[in-house]
Amino acid sequence: MRIQFSRAAKRLAPIAILAGAAIVLSGCSAPAAAPSKGIKGVDITFGGWGGEEGATKADFDGFQSSFTKSTGANVQWVGASYDQVQQQLALKATSDPVDVAQVDIGWITSFAAKNQLEDLNTVYGKETLASLYPKNLLELGQRNGKQVALPWTIASISLVANMDVLKAAGITEVPKTTDEFRTDLAAIKASQPGVIPYALNTKTAGLVSPFLQPWIWTFGGSLYNKGKVTAGDEGTSKAFDYIDGLVKDGLVQKGVDIFSARTLFAQGKVAFYDDAIIARGLVTDKARSAAVMPVARPVVISGDKPQSIQWGHALVMFKKDRTKAQLEAAKEFMSWLQDPKVVGSYFTSQGLLPATTAGLAKKPADDYSKQWIAITATSRPDETASYANGAQIATIVGQHGEAAYNGIESPKAAAAGMAAELKQLAQ
Repeated sequence: MRIQFSRAAKRLAPIAILAGAAIVLSGCSAPAAAPSKGIKGVDITFGGWGGEEGATKADFDGFQSSFTKSTGANVQWVGASYDQVQQQLALKATSDPVDVAQVDIGWITSFAAKNQLEDLNTVYGKETLASLYPKNLLELGQRNGKQVALPWTIASISLVANMDVLKAAGITEVPKTTDEFRTDLAAIKASQPGVIPYALNTKTAGLVSPFLQPWIWTFGGSLYNKGKVTAGDEGTSKAFDYIDGLVKDGLVQKGVDIFSARTLFAQGKVAFYDDAIIARGLVTDKARSAAVMPVARPVVISGDKPQSIQWGHALVMFKKDRTKAQLEAAKEFMSWLQDPKVVGSYFTSQGLLPATTAGLAKKPADDYSKQWIAITATSRPDETASYANGAQIATIVGQHGEAAYNGIESPKAAAAGMAAELKQLAQ
């Protein structure tokens, strides 16, 4: 699950991104008035991944059917699994662009670099959008002076724990340091052989990078520094070495991806894994769901800032030749997806934080959301998001991460190989 931001987004202080977000968790305010009746019979397309996943498919079907019932416009879903949808949207953008799409914030830079997205300032009006979103959140969808996306939900990816599993291992407090984390994982393995202590995403190169980067940051490393490749630095090697040790000790299981980790976690068979704020909503068992707790990533030295990677969804409108009625239908559907009467239950059930000013002021957050807010305060954007070829960079990072996790490359060789390929790509 990639969580990428642009260079401009890197200048935003993470704590400011969720300033005032201790008053959250409802829907979002629609950036337009109620839908008109002048778009009856108009066909538009809606792309993304939410309509493909079991936990959210019904919500996405409802977004479309309720819009059709209200306006008479027809919405066709164009979806794929999360790891495939960016490629599908990019391919369609050159032939039959999707009208409105749910995208990972990290994909915006790539689409914008190819001039594939509409400037929503011209669709809605710059002043209208400024009145509906906090300035710093609205900026997350801006590229080269254009408003090419609207933020839908913003948070971060960090560790998630099943506190019942921890308690069964005699663990009464979540680990604060990397040494404590290793000790706790070993205790879980010893007490509960049928449980995976840490279900780190260790497969599918394109999905490895966002879960690996926070560990690299934890050990003082980075992929880039001021545009220069630093992936072979000591911190990166230490991160690989640490995870290699967890794998060798049987504390991290090979061959697990984010999707299988979610399934196993929901079944009570995982103690820790990495996910976004949606994690609790994916656990349908009520008792088990109550035990889900976001955990700040352990640090090497007490007092260091816990690392997490920024995560979020945005709404975009792809460029295409449209009639006036088609543009109005696409605009109104995007507004529909921001209306709390339409998406409020979806946001609540999935534990999502809204992005509009009105949505942030709806009601106080619960403890689960407050913990995510605290974790997000020290989050960082995905380092690959600054680049138009970010997906290619992420794949390189993921390939070497996957090789290190599976013993194909040594930690040192994986870090060096990653750096060499990234340097070659930059030439």
